[in-house]
Amino acid sequence: MRMFRHCFVGMLLVAGMAQAGLAAPTPQQTLQAAAQVLEDTRALRVQSIPDALMADAQAVAVIPGVVKVGVIVGGRHGRGIVVVRDKDGAWTAPTFIELTGGSLGWQIGVQSSDVVLVFKNRQGVENLLTGSKFTLGADAAVAAGPVGRQASAATDEQLKAEVYSYSRSRGLFAGVALDGSVLSIDSAATAAFQQAGDAATADVARLIAALDKPPATEKSEVAFSSGPTVALRETQEQLRAAHKKLDGRLPAEWRDYLAIPVASENGPSADVVETVLKRYDKVAADARYEALISTPDFQSTHTLLGRLLTEVQEANAVALPPPPPKD
Repeated sequence: MRMFRHCFVGMLLVAGMAQAGLAAPTPQQTLQAAAQVLEDTRALRVQSIPDALMADAQAVAVIPGVVKVGVIVGGRHGRGIVVVRDKDGAWTAPTFIELTGGSLGWQIGVQSSDVVLVFKNRQGVENLLTGSKFTLGADAAVAAGPVGRQASAATDEQLKAEVYSYSRSRGLFAGVALDGSVLSIDSAATAAFQQAGDAATADVARLIAALDKPPATEKSEVAFSSGPTVALRETQEQLRAAHKKLDGRLPAEWRDYLAIPVASENGPSADVVETVLKRYDKVAADARYEALISTPDFQSTHTLLGRLLTEVQEANAVALPPPPPKD
């Protein structure tokens, strides 16, 4: 009886995610969030989608803020976009999609993450665009994508799948298994986007620019006793700008709770950044705050906090140069 009750609750939670229309982002918010996800992942210096994989991609889907809920029976749901290359290799206008999936086994909790799918051929995407549902692992072989621009991504041995999947959570970016998840066209959002006309031009341009942007260089910018790295200072500035937008839409008690570390010449301490990041993680894992965590401002601030923690830790771990020779 207890097992049945848990399963029933789990199924209600999964169904509730798909039916949570009141908390659903607008097409413009989805488009902006997708562009932000691509900008953030392309800016990664080490863990990024390999260049060769992006160069050969026939389509890319981005689903920001996928909510995963589990109480024995688990499921995920999110709204995003897919863009396809035309015959000349240019990216087409985005089509809006939904991702849903479920799983069995012992699990409990709520988690929010961004999902990126890289398609290596057009057939599956074309079937999706005609209105058919597309099941990852059934309609096309899917695999957790390799990361790192030096990964052997151009070899047939390593890239045999038709779709490569990635997930970003807590500022981390890595391949993820999504077998059984279903993609379908979000007709209402696509129609609303098409009606927006010129109003969406800037957001589409931002998305395409993020797809075509060369990845950040892996050249180390760390110099001993040189203070914070260039990347660390840039991340602090980006975090300050993103949080300023987020802060403007929050009530006073939320502003205190989601305050970010103060930027400094040498960067904040890793402990301080980690404490703040844990607060954002806690909010992002709670489905009650979906209206907040689905906004590009929250997602950008959350991601930049994760990046800042990594860069602060890297800066603190810079090895000392060899000691001077003995007299």
